[in-house]
Amino acid sequence: MVRTVASKHELPPNPTYKEFERSDGDSSTWPVYTERIVDSNGHVNYMQYLDLEQAASKKWRSTVGQAVAKALKWPEGHHYVLKDWPANYRMYDHHKGPADNPRHDIYLFGPKTLPKFRSPPEFIPHAIWLFTDPTMNNANCECKYCSKKTQREVTHDLGTHGILPMPVRASGSPSVSSPAVSRRIPRPRTETQPIVHASVQKAPKPPERASNVVPKFHMKNERDSDLRAVHQRTSLKIKRWCREDEIVWCALQPPIKGPQGDYDTIYFWPAIVQDYDLKIETHPKETPHTGGYDPKMPPWGTSHSTMYKVRLLAVSCVWNVPDDQVIPYQAYHPPKPLLDAMRATLGTHPIDHNTTDFSPFPNTSTSGTPSPPPTFAQAVGAFAMSIQIAAELSQYWALTDSWSFQYNVPLPSSSSTSISAGRSRPMSLQEAISEASTSNAAALNNSRSSSTKQAVDNMLGIPNPLTTDIPTATVTQNRFQGLWWGAERIWTGDFVRIKLPRKALAPHGAPHIKPPSGAGEATLQEFREKFGLDKVEHLLGAGSRGVVMRLDTLMLVDVPVTDESGKMRTRKECRACGPLYEIACEDWEEPTHSEMNGMNGSGPGPSTKKQSSTPMTSMFGSPDPNLLGSPSSSQGDTTTPPTMSQPSPLKPPALPNPDPAVPIEATSTNVLRQQGVDVPSRPASSLSQSRSLPRAPPNDQLSQPVASAAYNMPPAPDGYKFRSDSRRGLRSSVLVGHA
Repeated sequence: MVRTVASKHELPPNPTYKEFERSDGDSSTWPVYTERIVDSNGHVNYMQYLDLEQAASKKWRSTVGQAVAKALKWPEGHHYVLKDWPANYRMYDHHKGPADNPRHDIYLFGPKTLPKFRSPPEFIPHAIWLFTDPTMNNANCECKYCSKKTQREVTHDLGTHGILPMPVRASGSPSVSSPAVSRRIPRPRTETQPIVHASVQKAPKPPERASNVVPKFHMKNERDSDLRAVHQRTSLKIKRWCREDEIVWCALQPPIKGPQGDYDTIYFWPAIVQDYDLKIETHPKETPHTGGYDPKMPPWGTSHSTMYKVRLLAVSCVWNVPDDQVIPYQAYHPPKPLLDAMRATLGTHPIDHNTTDFSPFPNTSTSGTPSPPPTFAQAVGAFAMSIQIAAELSQYWALTDSWSFQYNVPLPSSSSTSISAGRSRPMSLQEAISEASTSNAAALNNSRSSSTKQAVDNMLGIPNPLTTDIPTATVTQNRFQGLWWGAERIWTGDFVRIKLPRKALAPHGAPHIKPPSGAGEATLQEFREKFGLDKVEHLLGAGSRGVVMRLDTLMLVDVPVTDESGKMRTRKECRACGPLYEIACEDWEEPTHSEMNGMNGSGPGPSTKKQSSTPMTSMFGSPDPNLLGSPSSSQGDTTTPPTMSQPSPLKPPALPNPDPAVPIEATSTNVLRQQGVDVPSRPASSLSQSRSLPRAPPNDQLSQPVASAAYNMPPAPDGYKFRSDSRRGLRSSVLVGHA
């Protein structure tokens, strides 16, 4: 319902005017948004000044004057009216809503320490205080703002003292038009009936739980909405990329021209997304149907877009902008000519620190004529403050929406427990590698025969009955649904870009990481035709582009570190985990099995060269010869460090590619035999058992987000596709930060 204001109100005949002798008004409380501006949605939101001759002013002055007369016992028989408001008081009409039918709210502004008055009953006690208290002590005022009472109490007190009429309550007496009811005689009560007393009380509220206790975790509605907006297929031309409370760049219409009028022009202003809404527009079709009206083929069409409600930084300006006028914060930064022009202007013009009254948009007067946009000198102070605010916020990050993740881990054996108990400090990376290599080599030599059947069962998917006896412990880990990364809102399930380029991530491949993909045929052909270049596969492949991660997990881990004084302490680190994807050319094809077997480590794509035994220098430093040496390379060379006699567990030999025409049971047996494992023959009847589901591993997940949904992968850039970097679907872990 739209609130309206009476258009007419006449003062009583021969009124007696009364004036205020004192006032607590301050003109700084008057509204500043008094110009009628129609936004892109056809709405207005401004304050209109009402003089003393307006109907609302007359009504307030008459009502307040009569109430003050009753409170101060002025002589009766007169119609008392306030001649004017107290000094520096003003009345305004707040227009809000559709431009053709807005809502109206009347406010009286004045006291600097009090809010605005919304009705005559709110202002009457304050007016009485102004007439009666020469000390101007607010403690003597009985209005709701000075006395801290509710308006219901204030109005009741005014009615009790006869200043305002008491509210008339509905009576339960019978109507005159019902004579039968009035002549009804009550029946005498023949027996004593028990009187039932009933009471109504509110349902007790459950006790509030601590914020860190999550008995049953549920997915955040904001997370589900944001992920669906990005991953789902939609008819929107531009998906809703921006999220609530993110900092974005909002396009100015028109832009603020700089001194040079080109590269130093202010085209975008940083803003915070407060809300978003779906906008639906109808438009006639280009080729209307001429064979009569068909409800299945209407002569109009609809288009959908997203409207963002943004608040510009450093100024008090809220604006509704379409999705094609908003870009993410990381997608733009002010160019150097603009920053240079700002420095020059700030050095020659005074800075207006009162930026709240500035608006980068031209105002529209009541006549509908827009005023000219602000000048560059007027805008540079507020714009400099806005980009400084955004730059400061972009330096912080924070985890949000924690939940408890539980999983099982096997307990350490007695031997490993004694070894770890006797160690006073955590092992270094080199010590951990050496100890793991020695332990694995000893286990292979001592239990080769006993582990044969277990290896076969693991390969064939047969549950191991001995694993049920392995003691496990339940571990609870603190995980999070999302984080704030500077100005961006990131949820688990998003695709994020990693700073590490693809050429720095196993550029020649690794046991579990594929080498980067090469360039597609269309890309190579384009470079041959345009630039006359050939043999540029290593420059145009995926190694020249970045890496993206599907963010599956955000977790906190405790890491022992040594501080500057040499003492051990525990540091909390945030890890982001998920599979990595490279951006491959759309027409690039995966190499065949034979090409993969003959692929060398010199670069992407198939090759028939033999692998060189000389390790290449990594971008992170020279490799450790203790880890890369081999028995053949150390023969006859006394300077070469000793190497391990067993194959390194960190780089197992490559398994042969399975033949798709061979059953999986036979393929697994052949693979094990080629690895030197003596596989016993199995009867055909036991193959049915191998098809049973394998038993869950000891580190089985015991808790997971409730109501979590799976989302489609976002589309890759035009001409490219996402390619997994790992061979077996492994996930990578990236350090986000530490505390």
